[in-house]
Amino acid sequence: MIKTTNPVSVTAIKDLEVLVIHSDVVDTIIERQPSLAREIDQVVEARRKSVNMAQQAEVPVNRHF
Repeated sequence: MIKTTNPVSVTAIKDLEVLVIHSDVVDTIIERQPSLAREIDQVVEARRKSVNMAQQAEVPVNRHF
């Protein structure tokens, strides 16, 4: 797996807690539960499609995932 960073900026509309999970921990979890990687991939792909559709329609993206 190629590891890359993806710096982003977000704005919360209400209070929230952020959980930081280091990549080595994620790797270990995925080794134990490979289906988790597929589920994460599905969520990421669905969000990517939503963003692309919104950009094409020039409609604000609902960022409440």
